[in-house]
Amino acid sequence: SRNVSYVISGAQNLVKRGIDDIIIKDVISYPLLSRLLFDIKRIYLYLSLIAFFIIVIGGLWYFYYISPLDMKTEVAYSWLLFSSALIINLIYLYYIPVLTGLGEIESSYKANVLGRIIWFFLSLLVFIFSPSILLLSLSFVFSVFTNRYLCYFFYIRNSHVKAINKTEMEKKSTVPFIGHNAAKLGVVSLGSFLINRSTTLIVGIV
Repeated sequence: SRNVSYVISGAQNLVKRGIDDIIIKDVISYPLLSRLLFDIKRIYLYLSLIAFFIIVIGGLWYFYYISPLDMKTEVAYSWLLFSSALIINLIYLYYIPVLTGLGEIESSYKANVLGRIIWFFLSLLVFIFSPSILLLSLSFVFSVFTNRYLCYFFYIRNSHVKAINKTEMEKKSTVPFIGHNAAKLGVVSLGSFLINRSTTLIVGIV
């Protein structure tokens, strides 16, 4: 979000540390912004591919191993649904820092809060009327898609995003300047997300 904020504030280049070497002008470099957003998306996609093997495959083995014999099939399907939604969530997790950097802080919070509310109420209904880890996983999938659709809606309506759609992207990659921080943010966000969201599924198994 910091680098996005710099660019829409007039930065014509990015640096690894500090701001002293950043060239500031009165105009926004939309080619640079376009390249920055492209590279952010690419970093999150690569992180998601790595997470797929750790979370989906590793998690499937773990939950299949610890689950009761009569629940193994249900647990396997439930985890595949749940973990797939986690990966989808990670792929599009860049929306949060990007929206913040674009000045859409309120919009990113709205999408996040609504997704959590939907997840909470659907999970509550499942616990009350039909306790099932498969239904809990489906509830989570629905909340993730709702959250990401709202983020996408707020993203495409932003004036800066509309402007870059009419601009040719800068050829020079911004990954050397943003790679470390973006990867670190992605890993931290995923860890926090796993801790907060997987608890319900684990409780369902127990």
